[in-house]
Amino acid sequence: MIAYDQFDEDGDNTHGGIFEEFWCEANECIRGYKSDDLNQIDYATPNGLFRKGGQRWPNPAQLQGRTSVVAPLDYALAVAGMRGEKVDPYIRLGRSLVCGGRRKSCIERPHAVLL
Repeated sequence: MIAYDQFDEDGDNTHGGIFEEFWCEANECIRGYKSDDLNQIDYATPNGLFRKGGQRWPNPAQLQGRTSVVAPLDYALAVAGMRGEKVDPYIRLGRSLVCGGRRKSCIERPHAVLL
């Protein structure tokens, strides 16, 4: 559960609420917002996504709050303009790669942030 507040450019509190997210399986979760401007619960099941309550999507600040807590590395990489990539952590020597149309052996090095 995450309690959050949104502020305007003058520092005044404009909205506040609670966000909850629970995962049962890889494709089953419950995600809910309860605030002064949004009250909804999303249910993801193998049969689809279902929503109870308000039908609008959360605003960008509410989505950013969720992402920065639930997937902080994804959020940080997006802010920095980078991308993450899952790669084999071991460097493979002598692997045959096609580079510029020519086949050659080289050492494979990651050029992305490792996740």
